[in-house]
Amino acid sequence: MQRATLPLIPGGEVAGVRADSGERVVALVGEGGYAEYATAPTELIFPIPEGIDDGTALALIVQGTTAWHLYRTAGAVKRGESVVVHAAAGGVGSLAVQLGEAFGAARVIATASSAEKRALATELGAHAAIDPDPEGLTDRLMAANEGRGVDVVFGEVAVGRELRAAFGVARLRAVMVGVEERERVLALPEVGVRGEERDVARLHDLDLEVERAEN
Repeated sequence: MQRATLPLIPGGEVAGVRADSGERVVALVGEGGYAEYATAPTELIFPIPEGIDDGTALALIVQGTTAWHLYRTAGAVKRGESVVVHAAAGGVGSLAVQLGEAFGAARVIATASSAEKRALATELGAHAAIDPDPEGLTDRLMAANEGRGVDVVFGEVAVGRELRAAFGVARLRAVMVGVEERERVLALPEVGVRGEERDVARLHDLDLEVERAEN
C-alpha cells in the first residue's frame, strides 16, 4: 500500500461494464474507483459470472480471495480439522465461515461481539458461535469444540487479545493466523487485506469450485 496524495479519488475495487466490450467485470484499480469512469491493468480485470451481482463480486475480489488464502495457504487447513474464525460477521470472517465446509473443516467455531452477529455466523454455516470477550474465552472455545483443542485460528490484529486467549485451547501443532492491512501477527505467511468492510457476501447461492488443501 502506498501513501495517498491529493487530489484523491478513493475506491480501490470497481464493478461495472467495460466501455470497449460491454462485458460486466470486476477490477482492482488502486484508486479512482469512485469516479464515473475508471481504468485498470488488463491482468487485474475479471469477468463477473452470470448470476453474481456487483456487490458480491466486489466482496469476493479482495475479501473472498483473502479468506480462500487463509484456508489454502496461510492456515493450510486439512480435512477434519477444527477452525476458529474471529470477527466472523465481518467481511473476511463471514466468507471464511462459509468456506469452512468446502475446505473440509470438521468444525467451524465463530466469535462475534453481539447476539445478532453470532446468529448471522451460525446462519452462514458456523457450528458454534461464541462471545469473543477474552475473559473466559479459552473455556468457551474448548466447550464449543466439544472438549477438544482447536487446530487453526483465524483472527485480525484488532482482535489480538482474542488471538492470545486462543493459545490456551490450541493444540500443539495449531496454526494461528492474524490478518491486517500493513502488519502480520502470529501469521504464517502474511496475507494482505483491505481495511474496509462490505456487506456480507453469501456464498451458498454461488457455484464455487474450491481446491481443497491436501491431507
